[in-house]
Amino acid sequence: MNNKVLTALISISMISALTMTSFGAETEADEDYLSSISGEYVELFPELSKEEYHEKWLSAVTPVTGEEAAEDTVSMLLGSCMGEIYGEEAVKTYESAPETAVFDCYFLGGVKKFVIDGDQITGLDENGEEVFSHTYKRMDQTSEFEQTYYESSDPDSGEFTYFVFLPDTPDTTYHLEFRYGEDLEGMDQWTEGQYAYWNAAAIPADYDEELMTNCIDLFASENLSGDEE
Repeated sequence: MNNKVLTALISISMISALTMTSFGAETEADEDYLSSISGEYVELFPELSKEEYHEKWLSAVTPVTGEEAAEDTVSMLLGSCMGEIYGEEAVKTYESAPETAVFDCYFLGGVKKFVIDGDQITGLDENGEEVFSHTYKRMDQTSEFEQTYYESSDPDSGEFTYFVFLPDTPDTTYHLEFRYGEDLEGMDQWTEGQYAYWNAAAIPADYDEELMTNCIDLFASENLSGDEE
């Protein structure tokens, strides 16, 4: 599997790489999703890309790609979710160079840590200072991606008015994926609109080695299965 093939793989499976195919992650209709994910969360991909986990990545991808392509595969899998642009800028950029398309899976709005406590979501900056803190109520809205929608109960919540979660939990897929913003338009669009090529990915701040290993194994298996040499 050469670089050209790997690039095609990433392009074709972009959404799969982003969402890690959340098997077993569905919640019951009457379950309060926010309460089920209470905890503190940091950005996923800066943690996944730490040097100390590199060997785990190689162990996860080598059985599929072989040793020769393993390093490139790891780089491309991680890189596919570590973009630095989103929205209309990303749409315009990737229209002219689709082979360079990647997702931005970082937090926006100056938030470096999210704290979820029941129906309250708080965002902290890199210094631990509060960026926002609001209570949220679940909305009666669904999508084909089984997203769960929440709206702030507080006025003037700005870019933190709405949160939309994909059906992931630390117990099922070892991470979270969500979007947030001042309005809902485009929340269910992945390659167009104001949220194009952006989907925040998070991992519990107190994750242990087992959870990180499971997360890496899931990411690799879901995105490389069926694409053997």
